[in-house]
Amino acid sequence: MVHFAVNALGITDPATLTAREVLVVSFVVTLSVIAVVYQRLLEKEKQRLALEHRQVTEQLELNERMEAVGRLAGGVAHDLNNVLQVVSAASELLSQRLSKDSQGQTELQMIDGAIARSATLTDQLTTMSKRKRSEPQLVDLNELVGEIVQMLDHMMSAEVELKVDLDTDLGLIEADRKEMEQVIMNLVANARDAMPDGGTLEIGTRASQNAATLSLRDTGAGIDDVTRFHMFEPFFSTKPAAHNRGLGLAVVYGIVTRCGGHIDVDSTHGQGTTLTVTFPVVSSDSTALESTGSLSSHVVGGSESVLLVEDEEAIRALVGRLLEELGYRVVTAADAEEALEKLQKPFDLLLTDVLMPGLNGVQLAELVQAKHPGTAVVLMSGYIGEASEVAGADGYRLLRKPFTRRDLAEMVRRELDERIAGTG
Repeated sequence: MVHFAVNALGITDPATLTAREVLVVSFVVTLSVIAVVYQRLLEKEKQRLALEHRQVTEQLELNERMEAVGRLAGGVAHDLNNVLQVVSAASELLSQRLSKDSQGQTELQMIDGAIARSATLTDQLTTMSKRKRSEPQLVDLNELVGEIVQMLDHMMSAEVELKVDLDTDLGLIEADRKEMEQVIMNLVANARDAMPDGGTLEIGTRASQNAATLSLRDTGAGIDDVTRFHMFEPFFSTKPAAHNRGLGLAVVYGIVTRCGGHIDVDSTHGQGTTLTVTFPVVSSDSTALESTGSLSSHVVGGSESVLLVEDEEAIRALVGRLLEELGYRVVTAADAEEALEKLQKPFDLLLTDVLMPGLNGVQLAELVQAKHPGTAVVLMSGYIGEASEVAGADGYRLLRKPFTRRDLAEMVRRELDERIAGTG
């Protein structure tokens, strides 16, 4: 650097430099060093900004893809759940007519199982859409992890060692408890599949400033950059086709982002993978957890009058018969216009689909309650996301299709009992 400065200043013999010239050379050398350091820092900052820009761009692209899939899933789920509702109601009515030891009960149980699996699939699809209506509540991650760990024996092979480390100072998060269960189970399944020959799975929680983290670390083979980029996309998987549905991590991504959280992936080839999920903490007081009452396992009906409004003829007929077998007096209508024509007398409860030709279910409910203020209301929907987009739907209970006889009985009975208690 000194030789460069001497040459730049045209000095042929450095030994003849005066004190003033030495000072100038030193100054030039200092400036040159500063320039080199600054240039290197500038290059590093450019690299950092380029990496940050790429990460932001990738995140935006992923969000756009997830939104598109979510919109498509909503339409598919609505139609499929309506079909499943017909099959479910018909199966339960047939089951009621057969004796408990009838050979046909076995086939009906197989049908019910297929309905449940299909409903779970549509639920996973709609979970990827942020429009899906959740039921947020205060959730203790430590408590939830502890409950799930007790159920992992049937999921984990004997070659996989499970370690759990929970932070006792963890705060409460706001989330749908069932969705959080789905997040943990999907992450556990993903970690298990990464260790086909056995290994160690570590599940932990940590408290940080205004946040709670859930981490799962496996000792599998790790993941490459291509897999890391695509791993949260729907239907992307490195598993064999026979063992792949490709929805697990996409569902996790949808749930976590809807809760205001984010997922970090740390993986080294040959050393395993750590997935860290971070959620905002809404309360540090564990006593703030809401208590939830349990419903009786006995299916309870009634003798009240029910106005059932559903534009799908098969659903209308079968759900009407389920209600009648529960003891209710049922009047049916194919749309809001027909329902309003049958309001010469009040009904105890209005059970209506959300989206129908003409007036939607919420508009119908408002008209019915304006004419007969004591009428209880329950909405039905093949896709909860559609109900959340209808103005005023949040003010009513929602019964999601496909529902079982028990689901129907409990929802109707609860709404009627609360309406009676409110007017008593």
